[in-house]
Amino acid sequence: MKKQVLVIFSFLLCSVLHAQFTTIAETSVFKEAEDGLAKLMQLKNGNTFFMLIDDKKEIELHIYDAAHKEKVSTTVKPDIGKAKRATINDIFEMNGDVVIFIMSVDDREPSLIRIIMDGNTGTIKKQEELFNIGRVSLGKAYGMALANLEEPGFDVIKDPTYDVYTVVIFNTLESDRNKRIQLVMYGSDHKELSRAYVKSPGEKYKYMTYGSVMMRDGKLIMLARGYNTKASGDPNETAVLLTTLNKGDTTVTQKQLQFAKNVNLGRTLMNYNPITKDIMVIGVERENKSGYTAYLYFLDPETGKVKKSQDLFPKEVYATSAELFGNKNAFSGMPVMFSAYDDGSFSVVFEEQTTITRSGSNYVSTSYQYGNLAVSLFDKDGKETSSYLIPKDHYNNNFYGGSEGGATILKAGNQYKEFLYITMNGKPYVFMNDLQENEERIQKGKVSRVIGVGECDAYTFELQGKDVVLHRKYFFGEPEKGHTLCLFSECDYNKEKNILATIKLQLGGKNKGMSLVWMQPK
Repeated sequence: MKKQVLVIFSFLLCSVLHAQFTTIAETSVFKEAEDGLAKLMQLKNGNTFFMLIDDKKEIELHIYDAAHKEKVSTTVKPDIGKAKRATINDIFEMNGDVVIFIMSVDDREPSLIRIIMDGNTGTIKKQEELFNIGRVSLGKAYGMALANLEEPGFDVIKDPTYDVYTVVIFNTLESDRNKRIQLVMYGSDHKELSRAYVKSPGEKYKYMTYGSVMMRDGKLIMLARGYNTKASGDPNETAVLLTTLNKGDTTVTQKQLQFAKNVNLGRTLMNYNPITKDIMVIGVERENKSGYTAYLYFLDPETGKVKKSQDLFPKEVYATSAELFGNKNAFSGMPVMFSAYDDGSFSVVFEEQTTITRSGSNYVSTSYQYGNLAVSLFDKDGKETSSYLIPKDHYNNNFYGGSEGGATILKAGNQYKEFLYITMNGKPYVFMNDLQENEERIQKGKVSRVIGVGECDAYTFELQGKDVVLHRKYFFGEPEKGHTLCLFSECDYNKEKNILATIKLQLGGKNKGMSLVWMQPK
């Protein structure tokens, strides 16, 4: 594996004030990682894991101690056999170790591999194949495409409140409709706690699929759907099911929800209110060229009944954007992020997203435009207390970007076009890289498009005050030369220690390159 990071880091301890953040430590600069995957984690023991993962899933690993000094620099080579395709499903801390899940496809045979890495040394303590779906023959693959079925695969969901996680095995090719979705729950020792199938209620539906999944207090909660096609029954027969699996159970509990039939499960977002004990679901019920309708549902977790529902759209943001940019360019974002807090309050982030496809006689080109952001803040009863608009126009050519199992995909600089919404010390923030000129252009109803990031800098927006349109501050401070970016998708916040770890990229100047930075919010 080609080394991208310097073997020896000189260490810079400092206390530099940048807007609302104080830099407490920074590594020396190293060569920018431009491809593969990146993952940055702060562990409970104070260590920081920095991983660069290549296409073969070999890991260039650097571990820093609680004083932010490097103590391990090594290469970890998981055994994925002769797999032609391997993807990261998830990476998280469990019982002081780092656990990595990899879906490996060898000869069209998907399997899930679990790797347990020592949280102090990074050595592999144990690796094993947990599940194997079986070979997907060409005939089955053709039938799957013909029926517009999803590929078989796996999901891994970690409980944020306990050291418990669940593996979802989704096998669309399973002939038994009651065995297409399997749930297996594990404890902190990685031993099995529960195993159950998500069955078709009364075998009424031939096909079963699922959308949002979360864990809370040792319980898995899933939104599943049962449906038929013309070939298998009445295509109008469909149901959205609140499916739960408790620790130690061998069967799931299912409650049919009173949602509209055209709820797009792929667009649903779900969370839990720790004060009211409600399950909160954001559902998009109508989506077409002229727009969509989104609702926020408050569900009784025991009965699955809808206690109340309300329209979900940032109306004040819409009015402000129409006044600023004109009615034709008024805000039209979709819900993309849903966060809940200990006091029962919650927030919803909306983003404008457009897919642009161009085709010719011998090519097809797809690009993605990520437009304005809006954030709505709510109290525990669902009343909107404030909303904010952050204008932007980020353009990804021929590549969607994003993450692979929680690790950031590094490709064509698009990784620097991801925004971050996070709450620290009770204060909500939005971070993103953008052009400085947009601060003034926005006031004139214009936004410069970001295609390349070479002229961008890292900015922070604190969500406070009565102004709907937020103003920016430099995240790292105004650069003396060149520009400074942040890989915001790899920010990891340690709430107990109030430390934010992230990755900085300096463009231009004598310190050109990447560095890891630990910062403390005020």
